[in-house]
Amino acid sequence: MASRIYNIEYKDTNNVEYAINIFSENFTGDSTLIGGYAVLEYGGVRNNLETIRGNGLSLILEANLDLTLDDLYSENENTFKIELKRNNELFFIGFIKPDGIFQDFVNDKWEITLECVDGLGLLENLAFVKENGAPYSGKLSALSIIEKCLRRSNLSLAINTAVNIYYEGQTPTDELDPLTEIYMSVNRFVKDDNDTIMDCAEVLTSVLSLFNAAIVQLNGQWYIYRPNEIYNNYIVKFRRYIITAEGFLYQNINERNFSFNLGSHINNKYPHHSNGNQRIGIKGSVSAYRINYKYGFESGLFANPSFIHEGLNYNSWVVLDSNLIVDEQNIFTGVKIINLDNESLSPVISSESLNLDADQIFDLNITYVAEPNTIIKITLKLAKQGSPSLYYQGATNTWINNSQAVINIFADSGGGVSITSLSALPNSGKLTVTINQPFQNDEFTGNTLFNKLNIVNKNTIFDVKKGEFHTALRKSRPSSIAKDTVQIFNGDSPSIIFEGAIFKSDSVTPTTTWFRRDVDENFKILQIAVEDVLRASQLPSKVFSGNVYGYIPYLSLIDIDGVDGKFMPIEYSFDTKNNLTTLKSLELFGNEIVNDIDYKLTFDFGNTVKPTIL
Repeated sequence: MASRIYNIEYKDTNNVEYAINIFSENFTGDSTLIGGYAVLEYGGVRNNLETIRGNGLSLILEANLDLTLDDLYSENENTFKIELKRNNELFFIGFIKPDGIFQDFVNDKWEITLECVDGLGLLENLAFVKENGAPYSGKLSALSIIEKCLRRSNLSLAINTAVNIYYEGQTPTDELDPLTEIYMSVNRFVKDDNDTIMDCAEVLTSVLSLFNAAIVQLNGQWYIYRPNEIYNNYIVKFRRYIITAEGFLYQNINERNFSFNLGSHINNKYPHHSNGNQRIGIKGSVSAYRINYKYGFESGLFANPSFIHEGLNYNSWVVLDSNLIVDEQNIFTGVKIINLDNESLSPVISSESLNLDADQIFDLNITYVAEPNTIIKITLKLAKQGSPSLYYQGATNTWINNSQAVINIFADSGGGVSITSLSALPNSGKLTVTINQPFQNDEFTGNTLFNKLNIVNKNTIFDVKKGEFHTALRKSRPSSIAKDTVQIFNGDSPSIIFEGAIFKSDSVTPTTTWFRRDVDENFKILQIAVEDVLRASQLPSKVFSGNVYGYIPYLSLIDIDGVDGKFMPIEYSFDTKNNLTTLKSLELFGNEIVNDIDYKLTFDFGNTVKPTIL
């Protein structure tokens, strides 16, 4: 357990108490009281709908020849944990970065500046994998994906969600969380090389962008919210989850009021404008926006085609004979099977069952590494209740009633890819694929490594269509501004053959249409997403900047005395010692745009194109 190594205590100019605690896993002893203070900062964003809102602290510490604070320098960004409290309530939690350290060697007393981060900024360097490096497999709920991304920040903070867009057929309630009701295949979060796993920032952005939701740390908790919803109701009911060793656990409704009024010292408001540096600028409205939804890299039907595993636990596969599998430490993909020296049929590992319809046509795709002169034996079984099971006979490309029927793959070289085109299914039923122990026709017997095995739908359009473009255009053309096309990796899909498909709570049925709570509509999720962007920037937006004496929470819907409109911060810094907030806020809109949006769905044939305004 981490111990406190240093602590700082001070009051601001308004007599508000602050405490900074610095913890270290490797420290034993008593904490040392030192001088200093903190400045809370949030990374600047371009607009109110930007997804990831990382924040941090600049720690200004007082050092001298007897207290150099050299022990705070570390190559590990998780060595020193920072906790800032305001009036004894948690205000910020994060880690000291190993870089960005400044100090003055001219005098015998000097200030050291340490930069601290909340973990969101680190996610772009961390792959979407488990703590031990093992990849995820199968389908996970959207909130589970979010939680697993945030877990990599090494901060087990509560997660508060307020996303209220539901798929058709659902009945919205305060407790019903759409993020726990939809599932996505984690196979989708692999880059174009089919090998590199996306980083957590990419995954987090893709999931939240479906809803135009943003994430930020506030008072030591994660908050996920939709700015468009806050515009229409500044009292927000969050679903609060605590983090456990297994995942997340719903706790309660956390209601927050984000309304904030900013006045001036003249009318006795607190907080109020200060330093006379207030400015108002104008940012043009948006007339066109496009989202590019990429379908996926293959149309495979198995949830875990790469045999992702921990030990002998292969998700979505059943191990039939563990004695024939080579269990290699710190290897999390593929299944390595000991070869036989005779041709008997010995089942080793079997797939999940797929419910398929008659007359469908598939390929069996296998990627493997084998010794020369190895024969790989695969059993395909099609079972239907009340009828005899059928097995695929590779030699004749037929389905027959014989459990000894197999597909033989002859590995004359060291490995490769085998694609077997199967004849159409003679009837509906449950299809199961079994890998039998390979036969090595040699005096030496080795192993055969299966890197991937999948059933691929041949009726796919992937060879031509790579994805979809969802475009929204203002009919009235209020400006010449078209936002850059954003690429995401999930969306509504008509079939399970799309890896980017979003699935309903049964994790089987793909979603098709959605609606915002209290809005009568029935649209694709990405149509709502692109139109939301136009709603948020439907008119030229005022940009208000300047200093404020007093604290304004970053997550606020601000109305400013003497200025029309509602504003949200896009640049932010709060000096806790001098009680001074430096702020740039952008006007937000949220009213419906009636009969002035053209929505178009077109297909992506391989090129991402920015929309133009007609």
